[in-house]
Amino acid sequence: MGRRPETLIVISSDLSHFEDYATAQRIDTATAESIESLRPEDIAPMQACGRAPDRRHAR
Repeated sequence: MGRRPETLIVISSDLSHFEDYATAQRIDTATAESIESLRPEDIAPMQACGRAPDRRHAR
């Protein structure tokens, strides 16, 4: 999986929930930049629900 050109991997996560709009925008922008740069270690647990993969259904 993932090595064939027709493979599409979709990642979905809830980002900030409880901050005011300006703070949420700042945190979510930083989170998106970390995702795009493949730096999950830069994402704090409170920045994104699902920061760690759900392996319950992995094979």
